Amino acid sequence: MREALDRADFEAVTILGHNLRGSGGGFGFQTITDLGAGLEQASEDTDVDGARKLLSELSSYLDSVEIAI
Repeated sequence: MREALDRADFEAVTILGHNLRGSGGGFGFQTITDLGAGLEQASEDTDVDGARKLLSELSSYLDSVEIAI
């Protein structure tokens, strides 16, 4: 997504955000759903700064997720 934002490929970010929104909650990760929805909206609004902020939040969240076996 960072690369897509760097080249102003809002369509790619919209699609990726949409996919995150659709799948996060189904796997028990509501935060991913919420951030995906935000990324989708920011991209549709061509809000680069907003999308970068949400992408940073997503990255931080994913870094904090632990796998429990």
